[in-house]
Amino acid sequence: MDSDAMNASLDELTEKNFAGFVSWLARHDTEYHFGTTAETVRKTLFDLRDQLDREPIVVDKETVLDREWVTDLLRSWPASWAQSARDLATVSEGGIPQSERKSASQNQATTFGFEDPRGRFNSLQYNAVMCNDGTGGRDFEKMWADKQARTRTYPATGGHLEFGIYCAGWPWPAQEWKLAKGKSPLQLSGHTGEDTTPYSWAVAMRDTVGGTLLTIEDDVHGSLSSLPCAAKAVDFFRTGRTTGGTCPGAQ
Repeated sequence: MDSDAMNASLDELTEKNFAGFVSWLARHDTEYHFGTTAETVRKTLFDLRDQLDREPIVVDKETVLDREWVTDLLRSWPASWAQSARDLATVSEGGIPQSERKSASQNQATTFGFEDPRGRFNSLQYNAVMCNDGTGGRDFEKMWADKQARTRTYPATGGHLEFGIYCAGWPWPAQEWKLAKGKSPLQLSGHTGEDTTPYSWAVAMRDTVGGTLLTIEDDVHGSLSSLPCAAKAVDFFRTGRTTGGTCPGAQ
């Protein structure tokens, strides 16, 4: 599990999705006023981001509308394009989005998640898995340099540090897994558009260990449990039969 490669694959995916976002905005120029062509929209959004980089808008002690705020919205997926467009348009026109007025995110510095409440899942558990198994760097300066390099490669959405960033200073070496193809039946599933566990990861796992990949045609992480084709995946646990092909996703 290479956290550096995982971050890079997310950047590649969100950059491709951004192209769809700017085309969508161009088709909705009468509502959001970013431009009537993808090229114009792209420049307008980049100009807005540069402006907030120079002069961030401080909403309160915990909420700042800055370069990172814009980049997060540029990473939006189709289900949230309309909300992201409204927020970006509001700031472009000199206002503060209502969502940012209502609640401020509270980002507090943590140390590996040791102080998190113990429960079914918490930061300590997550970081232990990612850092003990991950082959990414342990050096923050290298992670930051990689982030900057990916920002240059993917100028709209590059710079993810979702995976591995908490491993900076992790005191134990990675326990790298040696995966090989098996002979037993294995049911895999993946969603074509999501960015939590990108579809390319499911394909890579199938190619590495074998198995049958069921493809869900949506961008919603975890939607399979609420879809009719969930029965196909669950049937594997009853019969051992695997199912490939595609099935409609969440609308």
